[in-house]
Amino acid sequence: GSNGGLYKNELVGGNYNLTATTAPFVTQTGGKYVSFNNNKQVFFAINDAGNPYLRIANADGTLIDENTDTDITLTNRDGKNAISVDNDYVYVALSEQGVAKYSLIDGSLVARFVPSTVRNASGSRTFPNNGLSNAVTFDDCYVYVANGADGVIILDKNTFKHVGHFKTGLNHSTNFVYAKDDYLFVANGRDGLRVIKLR
Repeated sequence: GSNGGLYKNELVGGNYNLTATTAPFVTQTGGKYVSFNNNKQVFFAINDAGNPYLRIANADGTLIDENTDTDITLTNRDGKNAISVDNDYVYVALSEQGVAKYSLIDGSLVARFVPSTVRNASGSRTFPNNGLSNAVTFDDCYVYVANGADGVIILDKNTFKHVGHFKTGLNHSTNFVYAKDDYLFVANGRDGLRVIKLR
């Protein structure tokens, strides 16, 4: 048996050869998400201590770096925790710990945004619904965070500063976001899929 991890599934003679006895390519409990760009692939997990784990590899699977971020601990390990990869960074949705931007060169933390710590001018919480960061996507200028009951949070891609936010419906959970061309696709727990033209 296996306690989880990353499995490498190869196409052989028109069939995939993954079976119940196949050993994991990388053994790591708490596997959450895999994403890639043209040159690199990233495997994300949350270890038994609740720390984010990243395995950054070349497109062929050869290891570049493995990193466990012991400065961040998630109490909610059952989150969606989607990731997105651009040319230089991986963006990771970290449930109650917000969203983080890690370098694809060495796995180091570059920036982090935690919605529960943001206050408005009067000192009240900007995001009062205790939303969890479920998913993250980006375009050339912005990072979009599906932040549960708080809706979609928009960050400046370079500074990682909050520039806006919106909801697509009632206080139902925003579970997933994906940016493509000039559109943002937003999946909401009860309101379904919304397609929003950005520009």
